[in-house]
Amino acid sequence: MRSSLSAYPLPCLLAALVAAAGLGAQPGADQALASAAKTAYEAPMAEGLAALQAVVDQYPGSVHAGQAILEMGGVYIRNNLPNESLAGAEAVLEEYGHTYLAGQAFRRKMFLLLDMLHRPQEALDFLLEAVPQYGEQFLAYDNLWVPLYEYDARHRLGDDAAALDALARGALSYPQVLDSPDFFARYLPALRANGLQEDALSGAKGAFACCAFKEADIKQAADSLVKSWIAGGDLGMASQFLSAQTDPQVANPLADVPWPKITADDREAMLARAQGDRKTQVAILLYVGDADAALPLAQAGLSETQDPQQMAEWVERLARCLKAKDLSLARGNALLRYAKTGEGENPLSQ
Repeated sequence: MRSSLSAYPLPCLLAALVAAAGLGAQPGADQALASAAKTAYEAPMAEGLAALQAVVDQYPGSVHAGQAILEMGGVYIRNNLPNESLAGAEAVLEEYGHTYLAGQAFRRKMFLLLDMLHRPQEALDFLLEAVPQYGEQFLAYDNLWVPLYEYDARHRLGDDAAALDALARGALSYPQVLDSPDFFARYLPALRANGLQEDALSGAKGAFACCAFKEADIKQAADSLVKSWIAGGDLGMASQFLSAQTDPQVANPLADVPWPKITADDREAMLARAQGDRKTQVAILLYVGDADAALPLAQAGLSETQDPQQMAEWVERLARCLKAKDLSLARGNALLRYAKTGEGENPLSQ
């Protein structure tokens, strides 16, 4: 499986990211970086590299310079020059490893070693060294990729048992992975490949409960359920589950599937690791089957924001809660329709 990677942010986001970090602020640097990155996306390779190098030269030692080096690496990737991009990532780790750029450089190097240079042993060795060294600087999105990249490296080395263990440990140590379809795209097939059919079915139930209320995510989770039932010889269960999504009179076989095996202590530890990240806490609770505890968290998130984008995200989280509680899509769809059009009844008031 090819690693998905946000190797380089969109130019319009660069200045905001640097400014939010509060590091190396210099007048004009934000605008210079954004302008150079835009040039790098739109102009020929040489012109784009020159624009980014100008930022490095004008603001040496600043995070703007470090971000520009990573942007140069993106140019090299788009021109199929992975070794040049790798050198840039390593330079950023060397000079800016004490800043948030460490996480971006870590992801860049892992992507290059795994997907472009095809050196999984080197990737694994680097990961095991880099996470203790730079991990404190990683942002949430960087942390999400630690277990995914460890799985990718071990899987490509042929150690499927250790690869599966990396994901299982990863969910406990980095619970934000439960909000990522990339995690379940690896974890559930790995469970089935290792002969753990019951665990795969339970995991697929958790994935269906906590996945985003979006067509692609729901389809991925539903497909995993169907594959798990078919692998266990229960084709009828798969058909019945799909019928239950549109016909409330059909008994939903998912109700009889156990939730993932997460101990009470592990659940509390995961929630503690997600302290201050209410969205991840909602995902954890939905994954283990506690929609009743997740729902008020999502409602609080909605009530505490006036930002339209955040409000829409929390409404979507509320739809997930209804999906997890009912194990079907009907009330979640009704909530999203009500929030968008005001038509019908609010299912949360029922």
